[in-house]
Amino acid sequence: MPRHFVNMAKDTIPQAYRELVPEYRSHVFGGLHLTINRWDNRFGREVALVNPLRASTRCGNYIDQDEVARVKERLERGKDSSLRFGVSKAGRGYHGERGDFCLVGGAIDGRHLTLMYRSLELIGGFGYDLALVSELCAGLEWEPRGVTIMAARANVFALKRNSNEKFYPKLRKILELE
Repeated sequence: MPRHFVNMAKDTIPQAYRELVPEYRSHVFGGLHLTINRWDNRFGREVALVNPLRASTRCGNYIDQDEVARVKERLERGKDSSLRFGVSKAGRGYHGERGDFCLVGGAIDGRHLTLMYRSLELIGGFGYDLALVSELCAGLEWEPRGVTIMAARANVFALKRNSNEKFYPKLRKILELE
C-alpha cells in the first residue's frame, strides 16, 4: 500500500472527506495535515445519532470533564489553551493487548482548534471524532471556525463485514456526499 504524507486544506468537512476517502477501499497514509476552514459541528451531532452508544463511549473515553472545565475557564478569560484527551480505555487492543489513545492532544488558538493524533482511522475513527468534537465544543460552550488535524499516520480500514462497511455509507450520507 502506498504511504505518502497528505497536506491538505479544504473549506468544508465534506470536501476534505470526498478527497481522502473517495471509495470504500483500504489505504494507508504516512501522515496527515488537514485544515478545514469552515468547521460545522452539525455533522458530529448527526453521527452521534447513528450509534449513540458508540458516540457516548468514545466521548466518555476521551473527554475528561475536569479538563473541559479548565479549558472553558481559560477561554472565558480570553486565553488560548492546550487540551489533553484520554480518560480510560479498556481492552480491545490488537493481539489481546490494551488499546491506547490515538487522539492525544489539542490546542485552541482564538477560534481555531488543532487536534493531534498518533493515528487516525478515516471511517469510524474520523466519523465518531466528529461526534467527539461536537460534544467537546458543547461542553466548552465554544465553536471553532476551523479545525486542523495532524496525524503521524492515517489510514482507511475498509474490511468486509465489519462496522466500517456499514458505517461508511451512513457517514457519506451525513456529509451529503450521496
